[in-house]
Amino acid sequence: MSSELLVNTRRQRWTLGVLLAVVGLALTALIPGGPVEHRHFGHIPPELLLTWQVALTALGLGSIWMAVLLVRGAPLNPGLMFTTALAYLVVYALDLIGWFPPTPTPMSRVLLTLEMLGIALVIPVFWLTAQSAERITRLPLALLFHPLAVAAIVVAAVGLLIFAGLAPTGN
Repeated sequence: MSSELLVNTRRQRWTLGVLLAVVGLALTALIPGGPVEHRHFGHIPPELLLTWQVALTALGLGSIWMAVLLVRGAPLNPGLMFTTALAYLVVYALDLIGWFPPTPTPMSRVLLTLEMLGIALVIPVFWLTAQSAERITRLPLALLFHPLAVAAIVVAAVGLLIFAGLAPTGN
């Protein structure tokens, strides 16, 4: 591996690590009852709410753990990074469009701002991950985002959104 590629890889790991740490820490501020999230979720079945909270906690703590590993020099895993970024995007999108968690309480400006910031921070994670995958696999970036692969991801995301929208209503 050339020294320039090694430096770029280190810089990329460090940048991804910092981005993941910031996104993970920002997610922890959004825990219901915390400093930002004050909406009412009493109408959601406790089992569903607990499952959602466990998933969010795992995502946040897992991101911070991955961030530490990346900054310490662990090799990049593009599949894991892409999946993590996609999970954040889905979590924020579900909340921003009001599908999950559903709540009669409106979203505060601070919460809206933090969620939009979360999406803005995830976009560079996608980009840096794609660049890393291109370098590791030696495939052109265009092939990594083949239309069929993108379509499969979109179909899966829409299915998740529909499920998340219908689950609280019992349909």
